[in-house]
Amino acid sequence: MKKINEHNLLGIKLQFLVTVVVAIVGVIAIFKNKFFPYFQLAMGFDLFLLAYNNAKVYQKNKMTLIYVVFGVLLICSALLALLGVI
Repeated sequence: MKKINEHNLLGIKLQFLVTVVVAIVGVIAIFKNKFFPYFQLAMGFDLFLLAYNNAKVYQKNKMTLIYVVFGVLLICSALLALLGVI
């Protein structure tokens, strides 16, 4: 693990904040299906932050590519749903 500095701490705080948003939107999406694409967008962004923190702060690169791939898939799926394609 890298030494914690302001830049690393910002990434960790941002990931925590987005994770809280994902949890809130996830609970709303359970009851209202129209919020599911927004949940996917938030989850995809959270996975990007997780990949960034995993690579830069914790220096564990094995799962980083998987997080990025699933983040891209979630965001693409959400955008297609919001555009009315699927």
